[in-house]
Amino acid sequence: MGAPVGAANLIWHVSGTRQPRVYGKAGSGNYGKAFNKMSDFSGTTLAPTEAFVFLDEKEDSIDDGWFRVETAGYNANGTVNAAATTVANLPAIYHNNCSSFSFADGHVEIHKWRDAGFISLAFNGSSQSVPNAATTGNPDAVWLMTHATAAK
Repeated sequence: MGAPVGAANLIWHVSGTRQPRVYGKAGSGNYGKAFNKMSDFSGTTLAPTEAFVFLDEKEDSIDDGWFRVETAGYNANGTVNAAATTVANLPAIYHNNCSSFSFADGHVEIHKWRDAGFISLAFNGSSQSVPNAATTGNPDAVWLMTHATAAK
């Protein structure tokens, strides 16, 4: 990622950039099912290989120590309703429209975002409505929700 240059290693300089950037390291905080140990995944639709634990949060989206993911896109039976999916906090999107995630099983993955509407979202201090008229059925918002938590 680069070399720490600021207090508490929260400011990093990435090779090829002009100035240091503030990187937000956030844990997944959600309103769905809580996973406190590996056995909590039993009987859910989410496997440890699919559940992200940490990610880099977009710098203007950092409002606390958690990455908030809304679960309004889950139907009562656990299926996904893409039209009801919203995003509260935003992942940092750098380098070729990608974000890095670490997962509950210990692996790390770079995820490439596909939807221009999702990529261009700006944090407005509250919940981001995704999809909206321009991004109905947004696959990126659904991916974020379904990899953050499972329906309760």
